[in-house]
Amino acid sequence: MAVSIDRRWDRCIRQCLARKPADRPNCVAAIADVLTRRGTRRWVQAVALLVAVAAMAAFRMHHSGQAPSFRLALLPFEMPNDERVTAITSGVLYDLSDRMRRLEDDEGTLLVIPPGEAVSNRVTRAEQASRALGATHVLSGSVTRIDNRIRLHASVVDARTLIVIGDLSADYGLDEAGNMPLALAGTIAAALHLKGAPLDQAAISQAAYPTFAQGMFYLRADHSDLDLAIGQLQESARLDARSALPHAALTEAFAAKYQNTGDPLWLERAQQALVTAASRNPDLAQVRIASGRVHLVSGQHQKAADDFTRATQLEPRNVIAWLGLGRAYEAQRTRPEDAAAAFQRAVDLQPDYYLPHLQFAGFYHVLGNYARAEQHLERAIQIAPDLATPYTNLGGLYADMGRYQDAERVLQRSLELKESYGALTNLGAVLNYQGRDRDALDVYRKALLLRTDFVLMVNIGDTCRRLGLAADASDAYRQGLALADRAMLNDPLNGYTRAFVAYFAARLRQRDIARREIDQARRFSPYDGKVIRRAVLTYEALGQRRDALAVLHDAPHAVLQELSRQPDLTDLQRDSAFQRLVQPPTPPEG
Repeated sequence: MAVSIDRRWDRCIRQCLARKPADRPNCVAAIADVLTRRGTRRWVQAVALLVAVAAMAAFRMHHSGQAPSFRLALLPFEMPNDERVTAITSGVLYDLSDRMRRLEDDEGTLLVIPPGEAVSNRVTRAEQASRALGATHVLSGSVTRIDNRIRLHASVVDARTLIVIGDLSADYGLDEAGNMPLALAGTIAAALHLKGAPLDQAAISQAAYPTFAQGMFYLRADHSDLDLAIGQLQESARLDARSALPHAALTEAFAAKYQNTGDPLWLERAQQALVTAASRNPDLAQVRIASGRVHLVSGQHQKAADDFTRATQLEPRNVIAWLGLGRAYEAQRTRPEDAAAAFQRAVDLQPDYYLPHLQFAGFYHVLGNYARAEQHLERAIQIAPDLATPYTNLGGLYADMGRYQDAERVLQRSLELKESYGALTNLGAVLNYQGRDRDALDVYRKALLLRTDFVLMVNIGDTCRRLGLAADASDAYRQGLALADRAMLNDPLNGYTRAFVAYFAARLRQRDIARREIDQARRFSPYDGKVIRRAVLTYEALGQRRDALAVLHDAPHAVLQELSRQPDLTDLQRDSAFQRLVQPPTPPEG
């Protein structure tokens, strides 16, 4: 007997099987929009099965292709006990990373892993780079200072065989440092037999280059050195009044200061530096990326998307620009399909680089698509098995999925590789889910030594409240509210932050504030699974069960499953209406 199927399915299936990845839907929301504007949660979740199958097929088709021939990691050089030479040389490596993008051709021959990845993951040797960063080759070297000259020796090494396949030895005056990245790029291109066009000199004068390189080192290597970065970049801008590069870097440094401090003075200075950079060259990729970052931290998400879009037009293979575009769309919270497309483009450009997979996984985790998030995190671990961050994020994902033994296993692996705030807070959450609140509190206090933010304070507050430590819980909630309020000033349209403001207010019995802020959070971030979760917790804290259930009516099933294990929702979990919602979705007939 023939089965009648709605014609919209034909359009849906054709899109899922499109030849070009860019023409396929990128998320459940996109395909649901093709099928219905008013579908119920269960019907849309049934559609998700089709999307998942099609997406998995596309993922496998893509990753069965040819991997980049060379994945080159730029390792930190051996340096003398000379702060100026160290800063200049390290800055040269960051500049080299940016220049090498021009040799990443459309055939995917080369992937460049920037030096910051090696520094942050403590990779200093070729064999480490192979496991921790997925590198096939490395650039390593050393510099010494002889009077007012730098003696450079660099080698291109096959990370699998440890054979040197290219090297460079040369002397440079301190005022000739601008020649170093061009020489290093040429050495790499010759060793790997790359076909790319020769690299031009940087658009900055020789006189200004040493301070520019030092400033970039302090900016990129460690944001705790922002003040040093700013001083060097300001001097570089003084020495070369025509170049846009120092002002673009200053824009980034000032924006980072604003993120770290919340002081609006730094945002104002970032905006001023951006105006100056644009007055030199408004259509330079570095300027548009800097502009995108300023607009992101100031909550102007559409302007950020416009900036990053232009950067991708200027440098179509610039993965940083594509990832920035993904974050800009994700921050809007109403354009998940556009965010997914940008993240997918970054993955397509560098499928064997862990960072695009890591950020794409974070996007899917927020959206409540745990299966796709797990897929990308596993790929990141496969690429870089000795990198801690993918294990940290996978542990948090497993906690939300109720896979507590798996979560503890991968989080312990993360902590073995590198103790971090993220791994500790995720481990604390796993212990909370298992009812081990005292153990969790010990872990959170350890994390508190590394960093303080409103997410940690909500975990500490909830844990103390369940342990009967009412005064400690109230103190944590008050601190968390102050931190979340400050973060909300930075980005007032961020529903995630606003949802935490609402929750803290509810726990502190500020009912009117809590109700107002959670309604706003839901309006700003309707697809964010973490906002949905925080909304339910807030409504339950306010005693508004009907509103909690209303939020859950269209929630992703994975989010419902996670809420069914939340230790603060035991009363809701016994509600028959909630139990009906948590039942697995029934696939459509036919």
